[in-house]
Amino acid sequence: MNEIKYFDKTKNKIFTRHQYQKMSNLILIFASLIYFQINYLILNLIDDTVFKPYMDEIFHVPQAQEYCSGNYNEVNREYFIFNFVFIK
Repeated sequence: MNEIKYFDKTKNKIFTRHQYQKMSNLILIFASLIYFQINYLILNLIDDTVFKPYMDEIFHVPQAQEYCSGNYNEVNREYFIFNFVFIK
């Protein structure tokens, strides 16, 4: 059987396609775990540092309460911004 081989210059080794894919998947999983762990640490640091509501959270509370009580069509037009407003 003619199997595709991959050559790794750094290790001076030949890998089969299956070994190469397995190694690539492990690298992807490891990189994803590191990425999410860093984000988790940063967000926890922000959450521990900022105690008061920031940005426009105060304005979203009444809208969230309306939504949670089942009033899905109720929109507070004073704080509602259409997406196309930012398009130039």
